[in-house]
Amino acid sequence: MTVQDQIRDYLDETGVTKHALALQAGLNPKAVKNILEIPGIRSDRKTLDALGEVMGIHLPTPAGQMTYSRLMSDLARPTGDEKSDSRNRVLISRLKAFLKAAGWVAEIEIVDRRRAIEKLSSWSAATLDLTENSFATYKSDILAAIHSHGGRNRPNGIRDVRGIYREIHDVLSESDCPNDLKLISGTFFHFLYQRKISPDEISTEVLHEYYLHRLAVSPKGEATCKKHVQRISALCTRLATDADFSSYGFNVVEHPFPDGRNKYGVDASVFSELLSEFDGPVSRWLRGEASRDGLSEEAFLAQLDAAETSGPVNSKKALLKKKNGGRKRTEEDRQSAGFLLPGQTWSKRTLENRRYQLIAGAKALFAATGYLIENLTEYTDPDVIESALDVLSSGNSDDEFPSSYAESVGKTLKKLARDYIGRSADDVNAIAAHIKEHAIGETGISRRNKARLRQIIGDRQQRLIDLSDILTDEVNSIIDKRKRKSRGKTRMDLLGPEEARDIMCAIASDILLARAPRRANITGIRLSWISWAGGTARIIIPNVQVKGRNSDDPDLHIPLDEHASARLKSFIEKVRPKALRAGDDENPFLFPSQGERGDLGQPYAGLLERLVRHTKRIVGFKMNPHLYRHFLGWLWLREDPDRLPDVQRLLGHKRLETTLAHYAEIDEDLALDRWSKYLADQKSRQPEKTKKKRKTG
Repeated sequence: MTVQDQIRDYLDETGVTKHALALQAGLNPKAVKNILEIPGIRSDRKTLDALGEVMGIHLPTPAGQMTYSRLMSDLARPTGDEKSDSRNRVLISRLKAFLKAAGWVAEIEIVDRRRAIEKLSSWSAATLDLTENSFATYKSDILAAIHSHGGRNRPNGIRDVRGIYREIHDVLSESDCPNDLKLISGTFFHFLYQRKISPDEISTEVLHEYYLHRLAVSPKGEATCKKHVQRISALCTRLATDADFSSYGFNVVEHPFPDGRNKYGVDASVFSELLSEFDGPVSRWLRGEASRDGLSEEAFLAQLDAAETSGPVNSKKALLKKKNGGRKRTEEDRQSAGFLLPGQTWSKRTLENRRYQLIAGAKALFAATGYLIENLTEYTDPDVIESALDVLSSGNSDDEFPSSYAESVGKTLKKLARDYIGRSADDVNAIAAHIKEHAIGETGISRRNKARLRQIIGDRQQRLIDLSDILTDEVNSIIDKRKRKSRGKTRMDLLGPEEARDIMCAIASDILLARAPRRANITGIRLSWISWAGGTARIIIPNVQVKGRNSDDPDLHIPLDEHASARLKSFIEKVRPKALRAGDDENPFLFPSQGERGDLGQPYAGLLERLVRHTKRIVGFKMNPHLYRHFLGWLWLREDPDRLPDVQRLLGHKRLETTLAHYAEIDEDLALDRWSKYLADQKSRQPEKTKKKRKTG
């Protein structure tokens, strides 16, 4: 009995769906479907073990798996086509070089596409003694050989397509369409042909499904698959607008991936008034083309000349008047008129960079609080700047040493507040104080964060540790009140979207306290990364998704205790389905996107900002996600300073020096107290007042 047969029998006996089985095993939602429906697919041992644990049986490794020796033997067989035979000889050569560099034995090494990709991703061109271009070719050929011959006689493509899509492909091949679109069209048309999707039914959702399909069957990684689908979107646009294909009914289709530059999920058009002001009079002032009041250079010179001619000038002094260019302009004249001096103006590149910074701050504040900045006068208010820098500091502190981005934005706003808007000296000093709070110290932790850590003592420390339980109790209390007024309804019927999001915050708090992963690794957790052993859950973040790690480094493991695991299990089974947006059933993330805006299939971008608001309310001050990393290290070291190596491993620092740099100054009072006690114990003489007086006789 094959693995596929065993899985089918289990599904028939239990009534569990393929989708549900995959999620129960902590796999990609499409994993079981792919195993059953994709011919020749070879699941790795990790996947089989996860499924076997859920099913209560052992799924054996499929017999007859291809070795590299057999793969090269198949490639060496003549096909009758000289071009194909020549190509296969090249592939064999590439495979031999690959095996030699990997130290693998062809006769016993099983062909495993995923393992090959991991090995290649850890190499450089020097590994195979090649140039960068040749190395890229080698990688492509090696994966092509594995993909084409490692599981099937050949990959499916346009040769397997009949009907309208074969007709479209033939017309496309003879058109002036870009060659790359012609080359990638075959696999897409085969996908549409197999699923009986007509041209007028192609949508963004279809492209998302195609992307998941590519991930399952292609030898390429996620980034390459995304680029492929983005080009397919371009192909659909071409077919929709080209007169030669108008009869087929194609539509312009957007690809399913958000703009990677829009980190906060807020469109820049929301700030149209602010941008209009910055791109107009403010930019002209910053380039030195106009004064802050909008006075042009020409008008400025004309004013100087008019002032000179309007005053009484005797005939002798008139001989000293400048003939060309009028009166000489001094720096004092320019400054008094509101112009920037030459050394104070910004280049075009600086202007663009500062523009991005200001919009990033406005987006971050709007995403976190809903506060919309409409103009620069409002933006340069010290209170608004303080809030914007707080949010930016939270969102850009995912490095081992926090980012200075918030500090840079603050300095830009200070210049505008002082020199363009004309804020009072008190306001400018307040802005400078906010910038100072977010400045990065030599030890890698800002002064504000150090001060906050020293506040987490006693009741505050306990409330932070108990935050997830407090949030859960609050949600249960709300549902209890609704239950008393709505008889006959289940508790899940009474759970609203706000309560579901609060439970997400509780889960995020559990994860942060377990190991304090970086911001992106929390919101980006996929269901397939969660594994179960008995009653406890373990989140395994792939090494390549973790900052500073590559494919040769270990994955980042986040084990949850039984209490947190039970909360996570309940969330996945009961709460998460209620939190999904309409049409987002295939969302792969643990925390699916919320609200009406944004694309489907994305994570909940505002999760951690919501958690920050809860910590402010419950603990008493803002606790941005990165501060959890410092809190864990500080708390453990305060209890036992000898735990420094353990803290290093807990936080995933590659070097002990990084851990030392972070925590050397966090609690100097503790260190001073310990030193004072040590010094007192070592002294051989006691203070005079403590000595016993000797009796004289």
